[in-house]
Amino acid sequence: MKILIVDDESNKIIKIKSEIETSFPDVLVEYCLTINDAKKYLNNNKDVDLMILDLNMRLSFDTEPDLKYTLQFINDIVKIDKYNLPKHIVGLTAFEDCELKARSEFQKKLWTILNYSEVNNEWAESIRHIVKYIVENKTDLKKIDMCIVTALRSPEAEAIRKYVKWEWTGLKPIDSSTFCYEGKFVDKNGFSRNVLLCSPPEMGMVHTAILTTKLLHLFNPQVIAMTGICAGYREKSSLGDTIIAKSAWNYNDGKYILQDNEPVFMPSVLQSNLKTNINSLFDCMMDEYKDKWHSINEEYSDESVINTNLTLDKAVIATGNWVLSDSVTIDKILYVNRKVKAVEMEIDAFYAACQQYPKQLDFFAVKSICDFADSEKNDEFQSYSSFTSAKCLQKFIEEFYDFN
Repeated sequence: MKILIVDDESNKIIKIKSEIETSFPDVLVEYCLTINDAKKYLNNNKDVDLMILDLNMRLSFDTEPDLKYTLQFINDIVKIDKYNLPKHIVGLTAFEDCELKARSEFQKKLWTILNYSEVNNEWAESIRHIVKYIVENKTDLKKIDMCIVTALRSPEAEAIRKYVKWEWTGLKPIDSSTFCYEGKFVDKNGFSRNVLLCSPPEMGMVHTAILTTKLLHLFNPQVIAMTGICAGYREKSSLGDTIIAKSAWNYNDGKYILQDNEPVFMPSVLQSNLKTNINSLFDCMMDEYKDKWHSINEEYSDESVINTNLTLDKAVIATGNWVLSDSVTIDKILYVNRKVKAVEMEIDAFYAACQQYPKQLDFFAVKSICDFADSEKNDEFQSYSSFTSAKCLQKFIEEFYDFN
């Protein structure tokens, strides 16, 4: 475990270092005396588990301490990719006015500020608790290049582990409540890449957004993807067809207005979209597999459900809060947005979480049609559609996507 102390008072550094090393002798504790030194350190050093940051810091040795340098520093290390963001950051200050001014910025990033004092050791006890938690919960997971989110462990994540041969492990904890599968594969340029596969505890937008945000902030992957199953329109698609979510639209988002004394729902038209570079790469993939997407069927054993005319398409996918099994609701969604080709419960939240992440990030979602959300809805095609979605992810990542 590695801890970085950023403070311009040598006596305080000695005291903090002593408090940590007395309880945790195997922990590596290093320090920087200015903001500029800390920037250089984070530019050159990965895997800092905890940074203890004095709020009233000098930019360099020839400047006076000022909170503005510290606030600019924390914004820089979050937004600028060259800095390796510590996994945990704790602010430390003896000045109440500094704490009040910095509190909002720290709370936005889910960080903590401790009150330093020479007369009591409450701050030291808090630091020991933080270090103890990190030590006890630190996993042996490697640097992660890619994360995959599925709404369901079965059949969606199971299909990835079965049909995408990426040397998957068993479940591993990444914190006290979340477990993932770890895998590795070789990208198209011959480099080994590490990947995590996770599913939230429940389906739906809220749980998906929470898990996605957690994975991004814990591991800072270059790319994150979502795969799985969705409902389609009989007139537009067939069972097993794979849809790349060019855009995601939350059909529950909008407002009610009174019309002839009756409440009428007016849906929002806002959509979350793929980034241009990913959209273009999927165009290349669709062109390459235009007449041969069905070739993936060779890897699936249950011939009774195979669609020999499989298609790969890019379209708007509608996201909502409900599992649908009536054609009337599907028709209403299509009436509002004619470009919708599939309906499911997570992608809009997944895209929104990705777009809010402050670091550089590529993201996409691909889901395959397993039913038509009508009275004939059943689970017969869920495993097959999970398979076709998983193969789309694999083909895209291994054959078209460029890692840094």
